[in-house]
Amino acid sequence: MAAGYLKIARKFTLPIAIRTFIAGTIGRPVYNLQMAASVVSIIPLLIIFLIFQRRYFEGITAGAIRG
Repeated sequence: MAAGYLKIARKFTLPIAIRTFIAGTIGRPVYNLQMAASVVSIIPLLIIFLIFQRRYFEGITAGAIRG
């Protein structure tokens, strides 16, 4: 389980919540659920990047120009 300050499952950060996917009483990680949760958690970030990628790359190239 999560060590440290977070003791309430409702307040876990996303990586800690994904880490808690454990199979019943065996206590072994369920990798397929962890991978599915990881992919689903990346989708909003990917959408935001695709929407703002033009500004992102414009900022990088503007910062690289010396004049």
